[in-house]
Amino acid sequence: SSDTARIPRVHVIGTEGLVSEIASAGFQVQGGQEDPYDPSNTRCGMSREELASYPFPAPNASGQDEEDVDDERIDAFVVGLDNEFNYRKLCIANVLMQRNPNALFVSTNEDAYDLVGADARHLPGNGALVKALEHCSQRKAVCVGKPSPLLAELIAMDHNLDVRRTLFVGDRLDTDVRFGVESG
Repeated sequence: SSDTARIPRVHVIGTEGLVSEIASAGFQVQGGQEDPYDPSNTRCGMSREELASYPFPAPNASGQDEEDVDDERIDAFVVGLDNEFNYRKLCIANVLMQRNPNALFVSTNEDAYDLVGADARHLPGNGALVKALEHCSQRKAVCVGKPSPLLAELIAMDHNLDVRRTLFVGDRLDTDVRFGVESG
């Protein structure tokens, strides 16, 4: 109702842990491991015909109450590593971004890959998911994880650190060491 504050809505591509963290911060969350508008559907793919008839909410439809439009608005998109990422999630997020052009687009990190196994196989990282959504949405995500300068500023402020006198330890050259070097 108009006399209560609207809780910002976040569409998440990511694990239940990420969904839980965002919800515990006070946000209304959709997505994660389930289809936000058709939870019974467990398919991974999506055809052109299915996307055309998918039950997205219809923001700004004529005759729709202003309050209903506001209730369906997505305020932010957050992309974290999702080992169950698929074409269906990409299609849904892309159309939602198209319908919510002012929503913030955030990536938890942009790791290209993780190393697994004794022979150091490359497991695609969150950066692969972020780049897929950036490419089809034609938008650029704000990275809030390592090596983000924003994260460095927040950590320094929150812990009252002098970055020139702070040691940062990590195991990845492309994120951890870069984060330390670029943060001062």
